[in-house]
Amino acid sequence: MHLELARISHAYDDLDVLSGIDLAVGDGEVVAIVGPSGCGKSTLLQIAGGLLRPSAGSVRQAGAVPPGCLNPLTFVFQDFALLPWRTVAGNVGLVLDSLDARERDARIADALRQTQLWAFRDALPRQLSGGMRQRVGIARALAVKPAVLLMDEPLSALDAQTRELLMDEFAQLFASEALSVLYVTHTLSEAVRLADRVVVLSRRPGCIREIVAIGVPRLERRAGMVDLGAIEQRLWHLIRDEVVAADRELVDEH
Repeated sequence: MHLELARISHAYDDLDVLSGIDLAVGDGEVVAIVGPSGCGKSTLLQIAGGLLRPSAGSVRQAGAVPPGCLNPLTFVFQDFALLPWRTVAGNVGLVLDSLDARERDARIADALRQTQLWAFRDALPRQLSGGMRQRVGIARALAVKPAVLLMDEPLSALDAQTRELLMDEFAQLFASEALSVLYVTHTLSEAVRLADRVVVLSRRPGCIREIVAIGVPRLERRAGMVDLGAIEQRLWHLIRDEVVAADRELVDEH
């Protein structure tokens, strides 16, 4: 399944946040969104997932959904959002209440094995590291067999070493499941490691300044395998002036 966003604009009262966004996420494609703080990245993700109705424009889903899909569009947030009194398996099973017990247990087991959590299925969230808690969130998303993952800074709360490990795991997961992914991040290194294309938004109201294609296959971008510095520098040159201008606007407003 692919996702098409056409002429998306949005405002909160008198505050214009997004302006004229045209963007498509193809079947099995990973698209990252970067831009200065306050440019509307998370707002655009919420509109794409149907959590927010845009002031103007439309969102269209097209193509076939995977067999057994319970929710075509599934979010993964930076907040792990786990229930502390439920085990790892119990947290993954939260989204599977509509299934019979046998199917639910099979999906939980499959999702936990995909995210390397099977050995921790009976653990409580407080017994897990930050990276493992985020894996539980990923497992919960995978359990519904989504067509599109909408990811809002899923690695931002983690330390640098854990981020490196999870970036490699994400790349493997996206490839093996043929998932379409819309991925919001502040971190350019994440964008160039994981995405097929990187959408650079301007400062508020966010509009597309440029879309940069990453010409290296995703699974060849593990840490140290290829030098992605030139692409990351290109993105920084595109975004730097926007970041400075956005910071100045925030100072002026206060």
